Amino acid sequence: MGPCDDDNESNELVDDPSEDDVDVDVDEDALANDMTLDEYMEDKSWRTWACDTTYTEEGENVEYRTETSNQTVLTLKCKRGCSWRLRARLDAYSSSWHIVTYKHGSCVLGSDTVSAGHIHLTSFVINNVIRNCVAKDPSIKQQALLSIYGTWEGSYSLLLRFLKALQHSNAGLVVEWFFKVDNDAGVYVRPNIRTFQRVFWAFKPCIEGFNHYKPLIAIDDIYLYGKYRHKGIFPLAFASVEKKCIGAWSWFMACIRKHVTQRMSLCVVSDRHAGNIATMEELGWQPPYAHHRFWLRHLLSNFKRVMGNVQRKKLFGRTAEQR
Repeated sequence: MGPCDDDNESNELVDDPSEDDVDVDVDEDALANDMTLDEYMEDKSWRTWACDTTYTEEGENVEYRTETSNQTVLTLKCKRGCSWRLRARLDAYSSSWHIVTYKHGSCVLGSDTVSAGHIHLTSFVINNVIRNCVAKDPSIKQQALLSIYGTWEGSYSLLLRFLKALQHSNAGLVVEWFFKVDNDAGVYVRPNIRTFQRVFWAFKPCIEGFNHYKPLIAIDDIYLYGKYRHKGIFPLAFASVEKKCIGAWSWFMACIRKHVTQRMSLCVVSDRHAGNIATMEELGWQPPYAHHRFWLRHLLSNFKRVMGNVQRKKLFGRTAEQR
């Protein structure tokens, strides 16, 4: 591949004449900023990069279709039929894709069409557009998160108002807050400031209704299957915690005992999370107060992951189901 003759002012490149389908018309003005004729891509992921350029840099808002796609050539054209075109070849020496054709088009989608959902405006493209901006100014990411989710203080204030509204509209609602007053070193630093860490709440109808149910509690993403699938689930209590850990599980289960039920011989079903296991070994959750069991579906998944054998998993399941 080489440049045109100096005497020829045409915006054309000359491909190797031995190649098939020679079409190398190039609008160099279109390539002046981010897309150059020497632009190489390691694989065909540049297809998305092409959309990135046409959508965000050139402002053409082109929706394209793939005309040719094989091991050596990839050609994209405007889906609506205008002259927009992008073509690349695989360089035999570098094993990279070399852009040889790029043309502007006359097809410009209106802002209403784009906002309704551009067919090629994916999260990958958006990432390519904004990552350089974020790299130059990391505060942009924080500003975006703040605009979407608000501040920590704002979220806490919203949670406080939400639970007060629940208490106002649901008589007998039980709420218990947990605030952190010590830092990691165990030193009480700010006596007038408490840091929110957890909150527990349970509705009075749920608390009273549980007395008429079987003494079974399922926690932490435990679902019913078989004849009980999508039915028979009775919500008992809720909590918002800092993370799934031993301390959070211990506090949550203590709230269950304190506010929801003091029944004996409760059966608590969970997965094998360390927090669940440690909590069920505490006073109030040991026999005869409660009995801890693991969900068979989780055991089967763990068994298959360790053994790597579906048939053994089925045999283990049948054995575990025997009475």
